[in-house]
Amino acid sequence: MHFTSSKEALDMFTASLKKNIFFAIITLCTLFLIGIFHLILFLFYSLDHSNLYISIFNLVLAFHSLGKFLPTYTSLDLQTIMLTNSFQITLSSLWVPVTMTAYYSVFYSKLPRYVWLYFISTPLMGYLWTIHPSLGEKVFLGISLCAFIDMMRLFIRSVIKKDRYVWIVGIGVLLSQSTMVVYFFPSLSNSDRAYLIYPVFLSVPLALSIYNAIRTAGTSKSLEQQLKEVKRLSTLSIAQEKEKQQILADQNITLEKQVTERTTELKQSLQNLKSIQAQLIQSEKMASLGELTAGIAHEIQNPLNFVNNFSEVSNEMFAEMKCKCLKYVDLQNGQQICQKQM
Repeated sequence: MHFTSSKEALDMFTASLKKNIFFAIITLCTLFLIGIFHLILFLFYSLDHSNLYISIFNLVLAFHSLGKFLPTYTSLDLQTIMLTNSFQITLSSLWVPVTMTAYYSVFYSKLPRYVWLYFISTPLMGYLWTIHPSLGEKVFLGISLCAFIDMMRLFIRSVIKKDRYVWIVGIGVLLSQSTMVVYFFPSLSNSDRAYLIYPVFLSVPLALSIYNAIRTAGTSKSLEQQLKEVKRLSTLSIAQEKEKQQILADQNITLEKQVTERTTELKQSLQNLKSIQAQLIQSEKMASLGELTAGIAHEIQNPLNFVNNFSEVSNEMFAEMKCKCLKYVDLQNGQQICQKQM
């Protein structure tokens, strides 16, 4: 570009500097605030790692935008330029890996292992951009195309699963990738490229942040509904527990009545058994006394029988003796009569 005067060159330089500062401030502030916001969310709830990956993604893009659109116009020494270029190459090489980790984190609670393979491109891109920048741009476009295809695969997968708000991420990815392809057209002027910076840098971070916010809100609503359901089930459980306790109390009262009645019956049966036992003991005593009396009577009966038998024999002998005595008396009386007659 040919300048007719130094004033024209200075005005052009000032306009370019203001434009770069304006673009850098907008992209830097937006991405930095989004990154800090997600980092705070991660610190408050560290189980959701998607906020951490989205925060890293936004912070990398923020510093990349700062280095890319805020060149060191005031310090043009060789050392500063080399440091700035190294910083830019490092952040540009990290662009695709941090983008994919952030993108995968909103679809997976735990990142698949193959996602980390994208970080292999970081040293490759750093080397190519340092040695052969034009080849590095082509390789970067190829890697970006592979990442875009992977993003579309995840997008279609989510659409098949009927994810309601995944279209937000799809629009952000399509807008970013399409503007990035247009950005690298050789025929495009620098002023036109400047306006494509916003969708290239901001579409995917904003889409992921909005989608993650909606997903978090949906999770919160789901948790709220689950909490209400838990409260309802808890109330129902308490009511059922009270009903069970009432039933148990009624059953306890019924059992106590039954136990009391059964105890009374058992006491009555015990008394009856004691009475029967006493009667049995009395009967056994009377039976023993009867046996004893029968034994005594038997023992007494034997001498009596002997006495009776002996008395009968004695009576017979006495009668016989009396008869003989009478005969003897009669015989004496007869002899006396005979003597007198003689």
